[in-house]
Amino acid sequence: MLDKVFGEVITRKEEIRSKISKRENLDVELDKFWNVSDEARPEEHIGVDAGRNHWPIRGNILAVVNAGAMGRGELLAQRIFVDFIIPPGHPEVRITNFDVILKTKVVLDLLNRGVEDLILVDGSFESDVSKPRWGKLSFSLDGLDLDDLLSVPIYSQSGDFDLCGVGNKECYTEFEFAEKLFLLREVARRKGCVYISKTTVDNRLVRELLGGDMYMSDISMLYILNPPPGYSDPRGPHRVDFPGVQGGIGDIMVSYVRLRPRGPILRVEYPPGSWRMEELFPILRGRHMDGYPYWLARVDKDVRVTKADLDRVMKLLGVEHLPSGREMLL
Repeated sequence: MLDKVFGEVITRKEEIRSKISKRENLDVELDKFWNVSDEARPEEHIGVDAGRNHWPIRGNILAVVNAGAMGRGELLAQRIFVDFIIPPGHPEVRITNFDVILKTKVVLDLLNRGVEDLILVDGSFESDVSKPRWGKLSFSLDGLDLDDLLSVPIYSQSGDFDLCGVGNKECYTEFEFAEKLFLLREVARRKGCVYISKTTVDNRLVRELLGGDMYMSDISMLYILNPPPGYSDPRGPHRVDFPGVQGGIGDIMVSYVRLRPRGPILRVEYPPGSWRMEELFPILRGRHMDGYPYWLARVDKDVRVTKADLDRVMKLLGVEHLPSGREMLL
């Protein structure tokens, strides 16, 4: 059935490849924005990340979300959610938000304890705000209470929540967006952490250096340029907004780093006035695993929720024999 697809590839091979190959020679002077550095400072840092998975059972959605913080050789904080989501509906959107909610609550738990080590959060603050996509919110962030939100894993799933009618999955989903955005705004206000991501669709740097007609991400451009260990001059501040939220969620500075030769290019986001890259880079490089900050690499592995983990949860609940509706697809 795919013979026509393969034939199209053979016929248009050079035309299709040209859209990528023409990007391989970029007219960019690296030293105009890239700072080469071999500095390393072995200071402590903390890695924060979350993992998630879910499975349908008889029209319901079993969700497992696991967020944690690791540093100084141990687990420093953890938040979990294990339950059927109420009401079922929009599982991909809602469980993605659950992931960010718990991860952000772990950050706030650390900040409330007054930890002094650098807190590194896996992912992008900008992406955590903007994804998954949703329309304008009907809930106001100003009506939420931080202590109430921090008292439970996911507020909409607690016994205290009574703002939506039974079965109104849109209302529940919007409130979960509001909870997530409120928590992220609080983290931004405290200027207490740095976000590290391996991927991005952002192309502000590409547009600045190459113009608006080049379709590639900043990280893609940097891989082509192949810089030595170091960091880019920070860009910003950039306001991170969400439709319907007055004043935005927070401001970020953005820089890119490479911690070892031919290692991964990482995007770094941090609040304006919180760090200078010449101070931050040596700490990131001081202890890393294959070019990724050590405790972020460690916590990433420990918070993952695999299908095998889901299967064990279902066996512990005694529901592994119930139909999911996916059997014919496996």
